[in-house]
Amino acid sequence: PLQCRDIMTSNGQIRKLEVMRLSDNYPSAEVSTPLKPSAGLLDNNAWAVEAVSTTDRVDSGAGRPCYQLLRAGPRGVLHFNPEDAMSCSAIVICGGLCPGENVAIRGIFHTLKSYGVPHVFGVQGGFSGLSEDANWIELTHDLVQDIHNKPGSILANERGEARHADMAQMLFQRNCKQLFILGGDGAHKGALQLASVLKSIDHECSLVAVPCTVDNDLMMVDTSFGFDTACTEARDCISAAYVEATCNANCIGMVKLLGANSGFLAMNATMAARNVDICLLPEMEIDLEKVLLHCEEVMSSKGYAVIVVADGAKQSLSQYGMAMEGDVGPWLRDQVLARFKEKGKPLTIKYIDP
Repeated sequence: PLQCRDIMTSNGQIRKLEVMRLSDNYPSAEVSTPLKPSAGLLDNNAWAVEAVSTTDRVDSGAGRPCYQLLRAGPRGVLHFNPEDAMSCSAIVICGGLCPGENVAIRGIFHTLKSYGVPHVFGVQGGFSGLSEDANWIELTHDLVQDIHNKPGSILANERGEARHADMAQMLFQRNCKQLFILGGDGAHKGALQLASVLKSIDHECSLVAVPCTVDNDLMMVDTSFGFDTACTEARDCISAAYVEATCNANCIGMVKLLGANSGFLAMNATMAARNVDICLLPEMEIDLEKVLLHCEEVMSSKGYAVIVVADGAKQSLSQYGMAMEGDVGPWLRDQVLARFKEKGKPLTIKYIDP
């Protein structure tokens, strides 16, 4: 059989990222799952590893370890008794709105009910609302039936302060045994901090982080909830910028997209649109002078241009000593306009910020 050493480079290595297991500190109920074998049951030795590089190219990440995580999925033996009438499960969303959140809420609810969980709550107000009893709303089949067809979220999102001690106390008071946390990297960091507080007060609760972010910047997650939809919408914005640029004389269509620390959305939307001349990402080392020169060259050769900039590109531009206040999109637009005005060249910019 094929071994890891057969496909990895000589200096490659795999590191397991261990998961905190409740069974290490609490006795397990060891209840057989009510799901049918056709559900694709996994054992505790099911692991997933990120893509392995088979070359030593500079851009292949050679020398960087590949990480391995325990696979999520249904198990044949459960730690909790899902039909325990004295316990409950809860769902909370942290951070900004993200496409697909209602779909995730509905899917989690129906899955929990298939296990026989008697009470499933939705918590409004994100982490800050978790500690307030009034924000806990019990979800029902009627309430979630059609939410996958509705935009936004039925749970009010908030980027409020996370009071982990108060959150843990509320989970203890309600005897919540499973908390599903939907969000991006900030939500996942908050989940880890909450786990430490729960351990300190000796409350047995499983924390399940569900990747919901348009940035798609979570390690070992190929595609997070909301990313595909965000790419589709972003591509439409780029197409609109292209129409503006090509249908107006001496025009640049400029689109500013989300991506504070990663350029996955801007990069994928750019590749999908296939008509972008300049794409600026947070991961780049951006020289403004080179960007302005390329704008002049493109406008001289074609008479129009399309620029996509992720909002995190502000950090890269600042590293080159460029003083910047406010949003990177309007700032870059003004820089380009100023250059063309200085050179006496006519230019209009149609700016789109979805």
